[in-house]
Amino acid sequence: MQRIVTLILVTLMVIMAPLSAVGQASRYRVQTQSEDINMGPPPSFRSGGQPGGTGQPYPGQPYPVQGGIPQLPQSIPSGGAAGTTMGEATMMGMGYQVHVLGEVMKPGTYKVAASDRVSEVVNRAGGLAQNGSERNIELRRKDGGVTHVDLLAFKLFGKLDQNPYVTDNDTIFVPLRKNVIQVVGAIKRPDFYELKNEKTLSDVVELSGGFNAATAMKEPIRIIRFKEGEKTVEEVPIEKDQMQQFAILNGDVVVIPNIVTKGTKFDYNVASIPGDQVFYPSYEDRVFVLGGIAFPGAYEFSPYYSVNQYITLAGGMTDRGKPKFRLISIDGKNKKVKPSDRVNPGDTIVVKQSWMTPASWMSFALGIASFGLSASATIIAIRK
Repeated sequence: MQRIVTLILVTLMVIMAPLSAVGQASRYRVQTQSEDINMGPPPSFRSGGQPGGTGQPYPGQPYPVQGGIPQLPQSIPSGGAAGTTMGEATMMGMGYQVHVLGEVMKPGTYKVAASDRVSEVVNRAGGLAQNGSERNIELRRKDGGVTHVDLLAFKLFGKLDQNPYVTDNDTIFVPLRKNVIQVVGAIKRPDFYELKNEKTLSDVVELSGGFNAATAMKEPIRIIRFKEGEKTVEEVPIEKDQMQQFAILNGDVVVIPNIVTKGTKFDYNVASIPGDQVFYPSYEDRVFVLGGIAFPGAYEFSPYYSVNQYITLAGGMTDRGKPKFRLISIDGKNKKVKPSDRVNPGDTIVVKQSWMTPASWMSFALGIASFGLSASATIIAIRK
């Protein structure tokens, strides 16, 4: 009996809970509807202002409205200069017109704000092109004056005078860059640099941020330089006097020694000369390696690689590969080559391969011998 009474009470509690929630929701809906009625109709944007089209502003609305249009005063009461008319404020809001020409990604005429500097306008034009000068930009004023801008000095050393404001109808002209070098190795800012007033190795190290913690101070700085088409590697000790006397030339590659690679020998062959764009005048700029190698396929051309290096790049010869190589040029000529021979873009290196590996030949011979012994044993058994 007690179990039945308990079951009835639990059932009633379960049924009453949702009914109570529905009742509360109904009371809340009736209350909000009554509040909406007391507030009156929503305002009309056509009549303007408060309900009834009185034209008076709402709380927080700064100006009266007539005919759906805010009635603005003839002068700006706050946030603008005293006595500034709406026409003048509109003209100020339009900004300046600036022409960006030369070595930029998107040359043209741009609308800019009065607070924009040269760097911001150049960025709006897509930034500098690959060969655009960052240190000899010309800012040509409409009155005929010319200001030379060094954006690298602004970025690295915070010189605001090297990033001036633009004015209406200015012309920003970006010329081609000159005297480009590359600094690599144990230096704080390894990169390509356009030289302006830097003349010596000491100036270049200072421009690159100075030596870092990994610099091998007892090793010499090596400068890769090309003279009359020939590569030379010059060494300069890390000493103040020596560095101040060594002149830097256009196209130099400055290699700062690193303690991690101390004692390692390098060939100092560079992929390109600073300021240059390497172009291979060939339809196919890859090299194909086929035959008895581990990973046959196409590989990127390098002017420093020989046949042997391409074979190594392809994983080396397999068990079936033989040290006999042929080179098929892009025009179809087929010739024997040595491992030390140079390769051209589009060439195909073919490594000769045998039908079977030595181990396969041995297995084949053992199989034949085993078959012969079995056959001999069978014949002898039959004759007996």
